[in-house]
Amino acid sequence: MKENVLRRLNELDLPQKDKEAFLSLYNVSSQVGFGKISPRQEGYILGRYKMPRCTSVLQMDGSKAGALAEWGKRQVAARAKALLMAHISKTNVLTSDDINYVCQTALADPDKQKDDAATAGTAQHDNFENYLMGYEFIDNEPLNRFKQAWKAFGGVCVATEVPLLWHKGKLGFGGKLDILAYKDGKWWIGDNKTSRSVHDSYGCQTSAYANAVEQMTNGKIKITGAVIFHIPNLSTMSEKQIKEYNVNGSTLYVKDMEEAFEHYKLLLGLYSKRNNRYF
Repeated sequence: MKENVLRRLNELDLPQKDKEAFLSLYNVSSQVGFGKISPRQEGYILGRYKMPRCTSVLQMDGSKAGALAEWGKRQVAARAKALLMAHISKTNVLTSDDINYVCQTALADPDKQKDDAATAGTAQHDNFENYLMGYEFIDNEPLNRFKQAWKAFGGVCVATEVPLLWHKGKLGFGGKLDILAYKDGKWWIGDNKTSRSVHDSYGCQTSAYANAVEQMTNGKIKITGAVIFHIPNLSTMSEKQIKEYNVNGSTLYVKDMEEAFEHYKLLLGLYSKRNNRYF
């Protein structure tokens, strides 16, 4: 792994001080592990610090959870209707066992769709990052859109999949940074997203990662901004979502990193309180 990092740095035209700054990040990042941080929870570990996933903290924002719940209800209803119509058209008879089967299958459908989407999204992420790092990749339509988005950004990729951990007292979080980029002498956070819509949580997440990078390097790396590469599966999107996607484009910039991190810290405080054990 370290040989790949050094090879990558040697290939890039970066000032020596910035190469040394990245190596200081790598030296700490390589010590970040992932595992059990409590009997029922996994997270990131660095020395004595055991912190939850950054994305787990983001679930404290009820707006995203509410939207997901509404989506789930729509999926259950649509799936139940389709199953019932298909069964009745074949047999014209509906037993209690049939109803139980329809209910169980419909309730499981949103979870299956989320799992399938997560698996497909991970594969897409990996393909983008393989392309950036010069590894073997699949040249497909999503990658072509990512190439255009990356070209519009105009930076160079220094590293992908960088483990991070931030802490302040008992509070903290960990995560994996999709892309650490360098552009015009400045450092950037890059994040790949495959969801159909753009969420404010992306700003919170990238600002959190930016602060983690700065803390882990003692300020040797100062993050200028964050860019979201939004590459959804167009076949799963509504006409309205596709229009919004075409208007906004694939390359989105976080407007106010400081405000986004203040938002994230509020969620982190709520998460900490909610996960205290009172009994």
